[in-house]
Amino acid sequence: MTWRKWLLVLSLLTPGIGLIVAFIGVAVYIAAAQSFGYYNLAGESSFSLEFWDRMLGRKVFSRAVMYSIYIGVISAFLSVAFAYPLAIWLRKPFPGSLAIVPC
Repeated sequence: MTWRKWLLVLSLLTPGIGLIVAFIGVAVYIAAAQSFGYYNLAGESSFSLEFWDRMLGRKVFSRAVMYSIYIGVISAFLSVAFAYPLAIWLRKPFPGSLAIVPC
């Protein structure tokens, strides 16, 4: 693709990507602000680390974080272990390979 076509594609994608980034950014900002005591729906809004003090003191929280890390590492390892042989297999020409990966 030429430079002009890339610029056209980028300019056509910008409004949609901008809206997605804005909506996700606002949601993440509000979630983070609420965890520090701002935008409190049940009372007065003020900066507080009370939520994080309670959460970090729970054994369930540390177990959940460790389990999430475990699942992430195992799934990353398995996906790489599956992807490398598949990529090497798709490198070699075989009947129908042009239908899967066109040149």
